[in-house]
Amino acid sequence: MTILSRAHTVPLTGGPVGVEMTPAKHHPHRWRLHRAGVVNVWYYYDTEFEFSGGRMVLRGTNGSGKSRALEMLLPFLLDADRRKMDATGSGRVRLEDLMRVGGDDQQNRLGYLWLELMRHGDDTTVTQGGAAQREHITLGALIRFSRSAGEAKAWYFTTPNRVGHDLHLLSEDRVPLSRDDLASLIGADRITDSPEIHRERVRTAIFGLPGDSGKDRFAGLLQLLRTLRSPDVGNRIDEGKLPQILSDALPPPSEAALGRAGERLDELSETRDAQQRLETAHRVVAAFLDTYRRYAAGVLSETAKATQATAVAVTEAEREADEARDIHLRLTEEHSLTEARVGELAATEDELSRTVEGIRGSKEYGDARDLEDREQTVRALERAAELAIQAANTAGDNEHAKVRKADECAAEAVEATGDAVAGMAEARDCLSRAGLHASLPHVDCVRIDQPGSVEVSRPTLHSDPEPVTRPAPVRLEVTPEDLSGTVEQVKSVAQAARQRNVHAAARLDQAQRLDKQALRVRTADDRASEAEQRLADLLQEVAEKEQARDEAGLALARSWRAWLDAEATRELLSDVDWRRTALRAVLENADVLTGGDSADLLTELEDVAARASSPVHDEISRELYLLDIAQETEDKERRELMAERTGLLAAHDPDPPAPHWTRVPSEGEVPLWRAVDFASHLDAPQRAGLEAALLASGLLTATITTDGALIASDGQLLLRPTGPMATCSLNEALTPDPTSRLSAEQVRGVLSRIALNDRSHPTWVDTDGAWGNGPLAGRHRATTARHIGAATRAAARAARIAEIDESLAMLTASAEARVVQQSALLGKRQELDALVRSAPRGHAVRTAEVLVTAGERQAKKAEAEARKERGAAVRLRREWTEALAAHRDACADFGLPDSAEELAAARHALQESLHLCESSVRYLTEARRRIRTHVTAVAECEAARLKRREAEETAETQWVTWQGEAAELAALSSSIGVEAETVRKELRAAETELTACRRDLKEMRTRASGLAERKGTAEAEARIARDTATQTRRLLIEAAGKLTTRLGLPGLAASATGQPRFQLTITESDPASVEAGVAEVLAAIGRDGRLADENVLIRAQQNAERELSGELDVISTVQDGVRLMAIADANGRRSLPEAAADLEHRRTKGKKALTERERNIFTEFVVGGVAEELRQRLRQAEALIKAMNTTLADIRTSHGIGVRLRWSLAEGVDADVTRIRELIAIADDVRAPDLTEELTDLLKTRVERRFATDPTAGYADHLKSALDYRAWHEVVVFITGPEPGQERKISRRAKLSQGETRFVSYVTLFGAADAYLSGLPDTSRALRLILLDDAFAKVDDPTIGELMGLLVRLDLDFAMTGHALWGFYEQVPALDCYEIRRGEGTAAVTTHMHWDGHNRHLRAAR
Repeated sequence: MTILSRAHTVPLTGGPVGVEMTPAKHHPHRWRLHRAGVVNVWYYYDTEFEFSGGRMVLRGTNGSGKSRALEMLLPFLLDADRRKMDATGSGRVRLEDLMRVGGDDQQNRLGYLWLELMRHGDDTTVTQGGAAQREHITLGALIRFSRSAGEAKAWYFTTPNRVGHDLHLLSEDRVPLSRDDLASLIGADRITDSPEIHRERVRTAIFGLPGDSGKDRFAGLLQLLRTLRSPDVGNRIDEGKLPQILSDALPPPSEAALGRAGERLDELSETRDAQQRLETAHRVVAAFLDTYRRYAAGVLSETAKATQATAVAVTEAEREADEARDIHLRLTEEHSLTEARVGELAATEDELSRTVEGIRGSKEYGDARDLEDREQTVRALERAAELAIQAANTAGDNEHAKVRKADECAAEAVEATGDAVAGMAEARDCLSRAGLHASLPHVDCVRIDQPGSVEVSRPTLHSDPEPVTRPAPVRLEVTPEDLSGTVEQVKSVAQAARQRNVHAAARLDQAQRLDKQALRVRTADDRASEAEQRLADLLQEVAEKEQARDEAGLALARSWRAWLDAEATRELLSDVDWRRTALRAVLENADVLTGGDSADLLTELEDVAARASSPVHDEISRELYLLDIAQETEDKERRELMAERTGLLAAHDPDPPAPHWTRVPSEGEVPLWRAVDFASHLDAPQRAGLEAALLASGLLTATITTDGALIASDGQLLLRPTGPMATCSLNEALTPDPTSRLSAEQVRGVLSRIALNDRSHPTWVDTDGAWGNGPLAGRHRATTARHIGAATRAAARAARIAEIDESLAMLTASAEARVVQQSALLGKRQELDALVRSAPRGHAVRTAEVLVTAGERQAKKAEAEARKERGAAVRLRREWTEALAAHRDACADFGLPDSAEELAAARHALQESLHLCESSVRYLTEARRRIRTHVTAVAECEAARLKRREAEETAETQWVTWQGEAAELAALSSSIGVEAETVRKELRAAETELTACRRDLKEMRTRASGLAERKGTAEAEARIARDTATQTRRLLIEAAGKLTTRLGLPGLAASATGQPRFQLTITESDPASVEAGVAEVLAAIGRDGRLADENVLIRAQQNAERELSGELDVISTVQDGVRLMAIADANGRRSLPEAAADLEHRRTKGKKALTERERNIFTEFVVGGVAEELRQRLRQAEALIKAMNTTLADIRTSHGIGVRLRWSLAEGVDADVTRIRELIAIADDVRAPDLTEELTDLLKTRVERRFATDPTAGYADHLKSALDYRAWHEVVVFITGPEPGQERKISRRAKLSQGETRFVSYVTLFGAADAYLSGLPDTSRALRLILLDDAFAKVDDPTIGELMGLLVRLDLDFAMTGHALWGFYEQVPALDCYEIRRGEGTAAVTTHMHWDGHNRHLRAAR
């Protein structure tokens, strides 16, 4: 592997791929993954995971729980989405299932999932040591599961408290905290059961994404994290789905905007439901009408066709009647002509008969007759001689055939005997090999040829006799002469072989079973040995684990002693008597934590430091609380003083203190103290006394009315304008203030009614502070005057400002001293917390004890298994030995071998010999049959020879007789004259003519008889045809009437023809008129498809009644044999076509109104900002793709292979989408109204198409699906390089190895994550992370190191799982790896390995 930079190439480890040295990103103050944990969920009971540098790897076998841990923690604790915990996306991981398993004995189970994030503060927040402060935040989920209800309730919390530090999720009894206990620790306001509130808190605090826009971006980020977390992301990469993965990672459409529009559309649900009911009714009625149309069409078609058939029948019957009449007339005429011809032929026959009789009575005829008889005799003898010679030739051929047949039988007998001999020879060999020494007979069959004989024979009638060679059949010599005994002998041998084969088969089966049993014995021995070895190994492991546990116990004891001896412990916890705590046992005996019986002590030690430090911690908290209270008090005082000072500096005179029972004067009212000033002759004590008296009496703050009355601010009258005048009034001590809004006369009028130092007056005041008003009197002392007179007030202000400055200085000094105290206390508390945190933990001992317990349990199971396996092996060997001995004895009894191989060979030989014996029997039987056949054939040859000789002798005798008669005929023919020949010719001519005449006469008489019969039949048929035509016409009238009647039935014709009013006019008795009317009816029906019978109609009626129940009533009647259908509602009863038409009208009207309302909503939807929202999403997607390309531009393999992305409209996208994108690209404020209307129509149409596919889903879902711009586009991934300017789409033809393909794909996905996170508003603080389940499958180890190094350079935290993934690479500066192991139904155990960038360290799991 090599890492490439733009300047040069630096080889690192060698290998096929690498990445370019991407410039390292660094966000020093961002949130990072720090720790996480699971408490009592699934099979994790108290497990903590660390993220060194924000990086963690979980490894283990399938089913160990590594993926389950990642699913429970991330991103679940970020989004609180219980539906999407499953990494595969199938939704099969449920909180209920996670809480159900692993907690069988807990009816109400409590569990926690938590994640701790950490960030370094900026440069302005530093500790006392000068380092940047660390800020922590814990995200968690409390889960309560009720086994009886089967439900899991979740609460989510965010807190700065840290688990294990100032937030302990387990009580001292190791019981998870209840919700109330948790609330008391972190505050109830930090806990919520709302996933949405939790998501808002997380995205605002951790990712800097407030508001609706932040909500959508956060949703996109979570989608990206889940996409990359999917365990099949590697397989999807192999399947070429990288572009789809990248497309899914783009920001989704705004759910808020789409949700609002969806809600508006869903508000029309009632109207839509009514419309849907109308649509349903229309659909049902229309479907019912369609069935009824087919039924009505069937009824009318059937009636019309029947009527048409009747009309055709009438026409045909009348045509047939006319034809029958014509036939009868024609036959009558033909019969008369035939009778006349019969008479003529009878006269001719009589004349010819007399001529023949005259010729036969003459002398010449007698001589000619004798000569003719002799000629016939000679011809007969010639024919007989010819036939005899042919018979003799045939007999000779037959003799030759018989001889050939006998020879063939001889050959077959010899062949069959030879096959039998060969088979018995092979059988002897097989029987010998099978150990069966049976005697098979010897057989032989020899062929002996015989010479033929020469004899004389006449071949033809006109040839002389010739010599002919006659063949003789072959003779056979068979040994032995009778093969029957031989066949029986072979059969007996076969029977012996068969019996031996049965024994051999039985022994072979037993031998094979014994071989299998021996294999089982060896296998059992091996298993027993393996089990015993496994037991030994486990016992050794248990011993090692016990030693490790004891060493961990000793180490823990030493750690406690070292902790107690530490200076910090002695200083901070000096008052603690440790021997009165659980540490007493540790101090007295260092071995107390060894031996495996220290569980209770370990539990006590867990909190001993916290309990010991609790009083000190509480005292520090109490002191800090008191300091905070003092600070708050002084801060309040400071604010009040500063406000007062500001007012004083602004020359704002404070009001005199008023009694609590008075109210503050309203604007426009003038109190007495603002309307007067001191007379110049009064000294300071007099002024102070006089002001005090006026203040105490209420006169100072009372307001002067326009009529001269003095009224307190609560409305009480203190001084009447008509009261008595004072002899010595306040006019002598006070003067009107010229700056007052009251006139001097008004002020003097009031002062004149208040006496000065005259206590006899009803209302009086004195300069010593005394006063009186009616029955009331009193005295108030003051050191100085502060309110009467501008000069007095200015002096009071200056004095008060000086006092305030002094007080503020004292408060500042006090605050500074308090800060020092707080810093000291906070430092002491931090030191105390650090000391408590540094207290030794027993996790290592607990883990070691768990391992020992698990090892002992496994060893115990292994011991039982070893005993079981060894017992089974001994039993199997004993059974095998006994069966083997019995088998060998049986083989010895039968004389058979005992091994399976030898028995199989013997059985094979026996089977083969048995087959050969049986074949030999068949061959011998066949040979015996064929020898007998040959004997029979030889006998047939002799019989044929005798028959041939007899036929030749007969032929010669017949030939001699024929020759003698022929010579005599020749002599007689020469003596007779020509006269006899002439007489014979005349006789033959007369006889020929007579024969012809008689033949014609016979034919004419037969024809006459037939014509007479046909004439009578035709007459009857003509009469019947006329009657039929008359009857058919009557049927036509009935059929036509039935047709017109049915056409008039309500709704029938309208249903069948689709015409509301169908009229038909015909002449019922006229076939042509009826046929024309029927054609009109059939044309109006016009149905060539399938019709419906009454059963189909009834089923359709039942369906309609069921679906229209409660809406409409279906009424069925039968009239003229036809079912009539009607629909009834609140408006009355109508025929089915009328009802369907009405429903269609109402449906169309309602749909139009609904569509208009929906369109108005869509218009508001588009104009209301959804188009702008989509436009922004498109711009964000384009910016994100651009950012991805920016990140990917600096990354390439060592072969120069890089990646570039292109995002554009997908190929094959419909024109509507293209147009929508064009219109969305135009900002709302500049888009023309007609374009907005066009966009509205396009969006509405697209959404309606989706709604039509699934009306049950809400409109919000359909809006999301239809307006998801990501589905309109495609991401095309190009492989660039290695040559400059060279690029090609990623595909199988890109000629990349599978490893390179995955490498390039992972780099692309990491670039996508970096681009998305780098585009967040507050990148300086936002958490940057990536999640991978089954990470880097099928990627080689060096490449994994490069990919992890890329994540480090991109400053991406990560949590990964893998079967054999470690993550210990030099490119990774720090990382924690946890090996997770778990047996079936047992707790998950972790082994913690820490990587510091150079070395790995085994750490105790927590």
